[in-house]
Amino acid sequence: MKKKAIALLLTAALLCGLGVPALAADTNPPLYQQWGYSTAQEFMDNWGISGVSYDWVSERYQYYLPQLQQNPDMAFDRAYQGWGWGMVDTYFSSREEFLRDAATQLARLDAYEYLPPMQVQVNGRKVDFTQGQPEMKDSCAMAPVRLLVEALGGEMEYFASAEVVQIELNGNRVTVGMGGTVLDAWRGGAQESVGLDVPPYEKDGQMYVPVRPVCEALGLDVGWDEGAQAVVVLDGDSIAADIDRSFTILNRFLASAPGYDADKTYRSAFEVAGVITRFDTIDGDRTYPIKAKATVLSHGYQMQMDMEFDLASLVSLVSTELGSWSRWLQADYAGQMETLQHMLKDGKLQLILNVDEDTLYVKTTAMKDLLSLAAPEGKIPAVVDGAWFKITNIGLAGKLQSSMPFEENGNRTFGQILYRIMAGNLRYDASKKYSEMMADVQTLRGVLGDQQFTKSGSTYTVKVDKSVFVGQEEALSPFGLQNWLKEFEGKLTFNEVSGAGTATLRCRIGMPTNGSDILLTMDVQYAKGKGEARYALHLQNQMKCELTLHTEVEETDETVLTEPPEGALVIDLKGLMDAWTPTEEQPEDTD
Repeated sequence: MKKKAIALLLTAALLCGLGVPALAADTNPPLYQQWGYSTAQEFMDNWGISGVSYDWVSERYQYYLPQLQQNPDMAFDRAYQGWGWGMVDTYFSSREEFLRDAATQLARLDAYEYLPPMQVQVNGRKVDFTQGQPEMKDSCAMAPVRLLVEALGGEMEYFASAEVVQIELNGNRVTVGMGGTVLDAWRGGAQESVGLDVPPYEKDGQMYVPVRPVCEALGLDVGWDEGAQAVVVLDGDSIAADIDRSFTILNRFLASAPGYDADKTYRSAFEVAGVITRFDTIDGDRTYPIKAKATVLSHGYQMQMDMEFDLASLVSLVSTELGSWSRWLQADYAGQMETLQHMLKDGKLQLILNVDEDTLYVKTTAMKDLLSLAAPEGKIPAVVDGAWFKITNIGLAGKLQSSMPFEENGNRTFGQILYRIMAGNLRYDASKKYSEMMADVQTLRGVLGDQQFTKSGSTYTVKVDKSVFVGQEEALSPFGLQNWLKEFEGKLTFNEVSGAGTATLRCRIGMPTNGSDILLTMDVQYAKGKGEARYALHLQNQMKCELTLHTEVEETDETVLTEPPEGALVIDLKGLMDAWTPTEEQPEDTD
């Protein structure tokens, strides 16, 4: 018994020393009650603690409090750096309260620094590695290959004589060998070799492989969540297919829309006309017209755009509003407003996006005015009118290809669209993205799912109203909409034969700050390749904004430019901006 007791004491001491407490009973009364909270979650939220459990925090509190009671000055080492007992006596009712607060603060600081054991998630589920655990090696996540493949739903064959493993998933194949620096992948009939920063190795009878390169070679998306210490693996095809089972009617609508083939060139025409009306019952209403039209040529991700616009009245509107707020503020910005108005009056803009070179070329009549607002005096190039400005390393290529892939049939399903939105945002809180998306899908089922549509002949109709927000109070609460939403009505129709349809929306929100309402209306009519939309935004008794948008898309034999025409003047914008930064003069050597 004595040996067992000693072993237990040593285990407890080791766990405390490692900062990984074994969970035990809460304090009496519970820690959250000591601080006046009704629930443990309320305590965690108000103290800003996440990533660990309440029990974990309570254990750390119980670990630190006796130490602080024995050595109170310890509180000033980390929890309350820079404090002294004079400040404690000023801001706390008692020193005992201060020590309890310091113990809680130290537990919170530990929570910020705590890193949970590394894990692998596949489509939102944590993989249970019963033999061997995933680990980091030289900043690369490694995992036992057999259990990883089983979690992916793939098949694996191990060739012992060559120490090579072959993995197959969704028609893709990967082979990699023990100690190998390259893996071979076959996807869609094409073969490629991928270099490995960390070669596979054997540990505890298991072959460990690098998770990211193996999974990406199998056609999966991979993210890393630093806070959760989680490798997040997503099978986009299976997730999208699972979502699409509930949206077969909506997908018929998407299929009826014009598809985009990466091997074809399209001409898209856009024209916007609108007017903003500022109500004035004494001097008369003021109107501010705006207009713009653009033609876009696109081939795959390459794009060329020509635009004409007149948005100068927006500057007049802003200038008037500034004047109503403060005369001195209007005077202070008068010069800039005049420049902006000139810049946006009867302007032209041309863009060439070269995705292969990750470069954007810009030519606009507004460039000289734009540079005059941004450049130091005397630094504007002498030749600006008619010049193209080159912007490199814009970072669009990878984003476009990951978030807007071209599908084989030229159309995307609703599931594919939702999945791509999620997969394009795996840099932050990646371990939460799957559950967040599936919660959104559940909400969308109640709005656009198959059960919500009615059919008459070949026309489908879905209607929505305020009831769609029932149960969504948590999502609405950051915006206050659960109390402010007065009206919400929407309707979508489409004919699966002709591809034509309509969409309408009316949404009214009450603003408690000034007693006014905001009304948003939308009326859209579309057919294959063409569409017209009318939008209106009303601020009760203040102003309204009305816009009309016409669009038309068609195939074309035209060629999309990838760089300005030969002989055009091209100015490197980065080089120009670097020249704006003065260089420090070196002191002369007097020796």
